[in-house]
Amino acid sequence: VKVIDGSVTVRTHAGKNLRAAIPDEVHGNIALTNLDAGALTVESDLVTKKGKNGEAGTVTLEQEGEITVDGNVNASSDVKAVNSDGDILFLGSVTSGGSVSAKTDTGTIGYGENVKAQNAVTAEVTEKGDIMYLGNVESVRRGDIRASTKEGDIWYHGKATANAGSVIAENGIGSIRYSDTVRANNDVTATTTDGNIWYDGAVNAGQTIKATITEIGSITYWNTIKAGRDVIADTNAGNILFNSGVMAGRDVIIHTGEGDVTFNGKVTAGRDLPDQVRYNWGKTWYYSDGAYEEVDDDYPTGFGMGLDAVYANKDLSDRFRSGDEKIAYYDRYGLIGFAGFFMARPFRNADAGEIETDEAEQ
Repeated sequence: VKVIDGSVTVRTHAGKNLRAAIPDEVHGNIALTNLDAGALTVESDLVTKKGKNGEAGTVTLEQEGEITVDGNVNASSDVKAVNSDGDILFLGSVTSGGSVSAKTDTGTIGYGENVKAQNAVTAEVTEKGDIMYLGNVESVRRGDIRASTKEGDIWYHGKATANAGSVIAENGIGSIRYSDTVRANNDVTATTTDGNIWYDGAVNAGQTIKATITEIGSITYWNTIKAGRDVIADTNAGNILFNSGVMAGRDVIIHTGEGDVTFNGKVTAGRDLPDQVRYNWGKTWYYSDGAYEEVDDDYPTGFGMGLDAVYANKDLSDRFRSGDEKIAYYDRYGLIGFAGFFMARPFRNADAGEIETDEAEQ
């Protein structure tokens, strides 16, 4: 293997396209920068090691226009790509001894193969553009896997694994989809204003699993999900589907302002009822023999509870009472409440020590 002992820095001006190839291993940093309009294309692999003079072995790509890396990137430190207008595309694998980050104002951020970083993996589109990972994404030691776009879809085709952090997806307008398993030592969260949230594979979080849609969109968990703390799904208008088992160390809280809520698997949760429910504070409702029966005739509603008697410390809202709003709440005793259309298969209480999260060692 040929070695370049020292950093490689290339800067261009005047709107020229920059095409570069650095086939040799660099013991130092690589920085390819086009300060004006134009595209940057890297036609080789990029490999860096720590330099003799203290260089960390970073790879930095800065461009006004599109950035494309045809080969693989293997850096002993951070890999960073930034532009103003245009796509950022890594067609090969990316391996980093530090973090991997990409940021553009307008354009697609895409990774064609696996991305593995010792620290965080982040992708940010400040205005409009999609974010797509075709391979697996892993943060090994510390940091989050985070994707955010103001307008565009976020799609992880492979596994997403944050061994010591969270897996986070945020967009304004657009859908969020994970096609394979998602594992995080901390939280797994997805937030969008207008769009669907979809998890095809199993989801495992050491802390909280949360999906939030502030306007219109459906939430779907197609496989088993397990959280060390809470499972929360909340959409202003749209359906919520849990197609397999749901396990939470604390609570499972589901809410849709308009839509159906469906559980097709067992639901378990490990925390006790709150005091206002356990003790006789407020309105009383109960459930028996599979029929929804009402204790307080002043508040007619198709609202059932999973205990012989439970208590709420506040009156129900008009939307809730009319069936326009659906809420489901589980704790260790089972189904606490729901309104409107709701389907649930049999569920059971969690036994002591049953909730596990498979947290990776930090």
